[in-house]
Amino acid sequence: MNIFLSVVTAGAALLVAAPAQAQLGWLRDLHFAGGGLVYAVQEGTDLEAKTRSGTWFGGEIEARLAKVSLHARFLAGSLNENAPGFSQTARSTSMALLYHPASGIEAGVEGEAVRLASSLSTTIWRLYGVRLGVTTGLGIAGLRGRADFAAYPVTGAVAARALRVPMRAEVGMAYAIPRLPLELRLAYRAEIIDFKDTSDLRLAGLLVGVAVRLGP
Repeated sequence: MNIFLSVVTAGAALLVAAPAQAQLGWLRDLHFAGGGLVYAVQEGTDLEAKTRSGTWFGGEIEARLAKVSLHARFLAGSLNENAPGFSQTARSTSMALLYHPASGIEAGVEGEAVRLASSLSTTIWRLYGVRLGVTTGLGIAGLRGRADFAAYPVTGAVAARALRVPMRAEVGMAYAIPRLPLELRLAYRAEIIDFKDTSDLRLAGLLVGVAVRLGP
């Protein structure tokens, strides 16, 4: 919980400080992006490649000032199966505070909460850990490749089995539309909820989004 509170506090300080920095002319260095997301996701385990599937909707925002950035994402939807009584509603909320030591490189801390609920039970995982990412051009103007990875050694669970070290990876690309402040995004996202006493749970699928970008 301390990691997540640190992310929120530092991120809030970053955003609150930005208007004050405008007096020094730093506001021109503020980058902002925000938009909507659609996530076509499948749930699986070590024993079954697919147990449920569904579509989640949500959005994300990013704010960067100098070499520090704040990222937040929200997704919600369902996981459904043909057999009645096994459908679940799902929600994922994450926030990351990142440092950019060089162009195209980021490192920092991330917190995520995952909630799966059905008529039978509600399960919540709270995950806190580290995140690394790289971004690079792909040889076409406006087209960038991106990959990031997170590992969560600090975890908490409600009505769920104990966890080891859950992990998440996301690989994709983004295309900035010429002469418009719009960016199209496509990525493959995979998350492994690693249990101590049984098979792992995997949530994976395609993530599609469009974002408005403001700033230099």
